[in-house]
Amino acid sequence: NLAPERVRRSMLLPGRTTMTTRISSKDQLLKKIENKTAHLAVVGLGYVGLPLALEMARAGFHVTGIDNDPGKCNLANQGKSYIGDISDASLKEQRDAGRFTATTDFSVIKNVDAISICVPTPLGKTKDPDISYIISAAEQISIHAKRARPASVFAFCIKECIDGASASFDSLVG
Repeated sequence: NLAPERVRRSMLLPGRTTMTTRISSKDQLLKKIENKTAHLAVVGLGYVGLPLALEMARAGFHVTGIDNDPGKCNLANQGKSYIGDISDASLKEQRDAGRFTATTDFSVIKNVDAISICVPTPLGKTKDPDISYIISAAEQISIHAKRARPASVFAFCIKECIDGASASFDSLVG
């Protein structure tokens, strides 16, 4: 496994004792994406999240879908679609290939490299988006994510949304 913040590789060179090369977390993630070894998660398996998760799985990534609704997770894991635009066959194909699985357990976050949040943002009475679902997802991520995981990039978490949560933005990005 790679060191949390940076990887140090030492190599002997003629006339030198060692040389250290540092690889950033961003570079690690990009390399994992390039060679399709990144483990991705999608929080929210509704009409946006499930199709996104399946597209990432079709592209060759291992994807874990996370949803609070055990019914959705059970159906997805059985290869039965509850979204009109997703066929049972396409869901089964990715599940059977081992590229897609669904769970209600946020603790799987500790093993992923990147997370997409696809939760509802319904409009309130004043026509402002209700971001409580985003805040709840971000709180769960902050509880379960390994701090300073090598290839984790949580920059997609909108700072304004995190400010209202009990976890700070800095605790998410490490």
